[in-house]
Amino acid sequence: MNENLLYQIFECATVVFETLIIYQYINCFFEKDSDQRKISLIIGYTLFCFGFMFLSLSTSESFILLGYALTGVYLLEWRLYDSQISSRLFSVLLFTVLVIGSEIICSGIVSGWGPLDMNQIKVLGLPRVFSSVVAKLVQICLVKIAGAVANWKSGRPARVDIKVIFPLLICQGFTIVLAYYVFMIGVEIYRYFNWAVFLSMSGIIYINLIIFWYFDRIRKAFEYKSRQESAEIKLELQKQYYEVLEEHQKETDLLWHDMKKHLGLIKRLVYNGYQNISEEYVQELEDQMNTVSNFVKTSQPVISALLTKEKWKAEKENVDFILNVRLLTAIEPKISSVDLCVLIGNIFDNAINACTLLPEDSPKYIKAEILQKGCTLVIRTENPYSSNLKVRPRLGKHGLGLKNVHKVVNKYNGNIDIHSEDEVFYVTIIIP
Repeated sequence: MNENLLYQIFECATVVFETLIIYQYINCFFEKDSDQRKISLIIGYTLFCFGFMFLSLSTSESFILLGYALTGVYLLEWRLYDSQISSRLFSVLLFTVLVIGSEIICSGIVSGWGPLDMNQIKVLGLPRVFSSVVAKLVQICLVKIAGAVANWKSGRPARVDIKVIFPLLICQGFTIVLAYYVFMIGVEIYRYFNWAVFLSMSGIIYINLIIFWYFDRIRKAFEYKSRQESAEIKLELQKQYYEVLEEHQKETDLLWHDMKKHLGLIKRLVYNGYQNISEEYVQELEDQMNTVSNFVKTSQPVISALLTKEKWKAEKENVDFILNVRLLTAIEPKISSVDLCVLIGNIFDNAINACTLLPEDSPKYIKAEILQKGCTLVIRTENPYSSNLKVRPRLGKHGLGLKNVHKVVNKYNGNIDIHSEDEVFYVTIIIP
């Protein structure tokens, strides 16, 4: 087969690879428009791909090809994805940086090998094929790094991205070396671009695309698992909370059912001069009513269930629980139920444990605020501790659970401040 025709086939193959890279890039930043069917995605990317093929075979001007690619990225995001114009413009700008960056890195890699001349990659032949493969391999890697950073910045689970990205970088390095040796075999044995080199070079890019494709699938499976765990915990907390509400509602109904009798009895006691007995009776009735209303009500059932649970723990240990909650909008899905359990559970557990270590005659209390200011969540707690005890919470740790609290706060790019003053611990968490 004519080398020029084979090169044209390879050029079309690299356009297909570029289209797949763009598909993975856009999916790192935007969710597919729910109104668009799958066939619309296929048609959109197919039209983009064929247009790119025609342009690639018609001209070798890199600025024209880059302009077409950037225009295509913007139009695909506009028509097929749920996106804002500012986000689309930023995405296009970032993609420009990634493409230019991959070309620069490719030039550095190619010029680093002795047998290659930069002028050779501008004309038809094996050097140009090798440089195209290296550029695509570098571009795939940069796209995935950008996607990992985007997930991290948006607060979405990115642990899978961070753990896997370094082995993938090493894999890319070995793949580029493999592509170089395939190129050298083509130069030394065949001396021209043939089917063997074509299939080898195409296979190298294809394998890397598949690796990164499955990397995406692993990330999505991880996110789905995290959401499922969060939903299960949320459901269990809500179930417990509604059971508590139902039980307390029954007790309240019984209490109010007998309230008329109680009031009549108190009235008779006061009328007959039994002031002391009436006061004792009122105090007993008040204690009973306080017991009935012993749960926390907020606009969010998960928070209510968590705080009610911690309030019961505190009162069981004779610790005063002073709470101020002001929530405007739903915290989830910004913060998952799992992470809320870690934050609230560990902070209040540590505070309760610190109070239980105090002498019997010392005041035991927990003052807490959970406030929402715009999109910012603020959690503050204050509790006394004894500096004279050998076993006590240490400054900056405040119990082993705060290590997990730090992880959650860092996950959402928040800040945590822990300090003590006059034997009182203060914890402040701000999550933007």
